[in-house]
Amino acid sequence: MHIVSDTASSSSSSPNYITDTMIQNQFIYLARSYTNASIGFRLAGVTRTTNDTWARNGDDIGMKRALRAGTYSSLNIYYQSLLQAGSNTPGVPAGSTLLGFCSLPASGVTSTTPRSLYHIDGCNILSGTMPGGNMQGYNLGGTTAHEVGHWNGLLHTFNGNSCDASDWGDYVADTPQEMTSTSYKDSCPNSGISSSAYTGLSSQGSNPYGPQGFSGLDPIHNFMDYSNDACYTGFTPGQGARMLNVWNIYRAGL
Repeated sequence: MHIVSDTASSSSSSPNYITDTMIQNQFIYLARSYTNASIGFRLAGVTRTTNDTWARNGDDIGMKRALRAGTYSSLNIYYQSLLQAGSNTPGVPAGSTLLGFCSLPASGVTSTTPRSLYHIDGCNILSGTMPGGNMQGYNLGGTTAHEVGHWNGLLHTFNGNSCDASDWGDYVADTPQEMTSTSYKDSCPNSGISSSAYTGLSSQGSNPYGPQGFSGLDPIHNFMDYSNDACYTGFTPGQGARMLNVWNIYRAGL
């Protein structure tokens, strides 16, 4: 975990200072969020850096070149106090506050791949989303669980924004098909397969993925939807299986 603060919030007297307790509580939240997916984490260390440019995401490459630790199997999370969208952030005006973003696993990385070729791998997260942070509605720790889902290979449950039966959505069969994020309704009422067709890993065998999610209410409690932290409860068995498969294919042993 890398705590990257602007000058104002780097002082322990600042109301936006990230305390050791907040860091510990965030790690506990992350670990508990992935327990049912049989995924564990070990906190290898915490760094603290004061840099106004890095804190607002002004030099992402420079920051990660300087701070990234470990190998391709090492999750690096950068908690930035003023995380903003850059000029090339899709669908978000430059300078807008971001809750976070994270890289998906990439193919072709081996044990001999120079770190310089994957130094951007990791998660950037607004530090105010940590437990006790200043981002109201999003300060219980859920943003980290969501973004780390991307690092583990998950897409949004509303990926594709389609109700078409031919749309593969998030490539996980046991998440309901969803037209838009956090709708709290059945946004695809006439699409999707029977929920009884995918009831868990035991019935799905080695391939728990289908061309679309089953029918049902939009999964607002799923970490990979867009919801307030209070709504988040976990991942589906299919998402857990996908993350483990992705880990074994792209990151294990590296």
